[in-house]
Amino acid sequence: MKKLKTFLVIFLLFFGALSIFAANGTSLYLYIQEIGSAGPPQVYNDSVIFTYQASTPVYYVGARFEHENYSILHKFSRNAKKLFVLVIPIPENTTRLKYRIVVDGLWTDDPFNKMTEEDELGIKYSLVILPEKHTIYITSPEILQRGMVKFALKAEPKSQVFIAGDFNNWNPFINALEEETPGLYTITLKLYPGKHYYYFLVDGIRTIDPYNTQVFTDMDGLTVSGFTLPWD
Repeated sequence: MKKLKTFLVIFLLFFGALSIFAANGTSLYLYIQEIGSAGPPQVYNDSVIFTYQASTPVYYVGARFEHENYSILHKFSRNAKKLFVLVIPIPENTTRLKYRIVVDGLWTDDPFNKMTEEDELGIKYSLVILPEKHTIYITSPEILQRGMVKFALKAEPKSQVFIAGDFNNWNPFINALEEETPGLYTITLKLYPGKHYYYFLVDGIRTIDPYNTQVFTDMDGLTVSGFTLPWD
């Protein structure tokens, strides 16, 4: 019986991984997990991937960007190889990203990006030159106001897409995503503040959220996506 359960877990994980590759543009998560060393920022489809590593223990890495007036601190996460990784959607009508890294509270330019410029005070900023034509990166989950959260997923047109999570007792047939445009499915739910876990079901195939790098393992050993909804 134990062997049968193990086989079923492996089986579901295998087909869950296949569904990630099958959906349009959903290989981002798998690509991130395989990055083994830090390097210059990479433009990957409609996003930019930043990496960071240090020779001494580092507990927190973040980045702030000029197009956001440096008001938002984007936190890096560790991938499967324990490398600090950050994925940023390519902003609309932007041809370059200007930013600084924050390591354990200290501001610095990106040591893995040789493209920099200095301001009038001699402070060095890092730069990423973006392609002239690009699509808008999908944000999922997108935290809105008053506890509203928008989830999005790309899949084949005319698919049946549902979301299951702790907020609907893991029922995969209650909350269906609507096909907002051909191949783009969305749903907006009102949730309580705190930690939430979920996954998508696409034509009966389970898949994590490919646009969310926060991935966890549930009690059955299956992967789920997660996020924290802050208090307003």
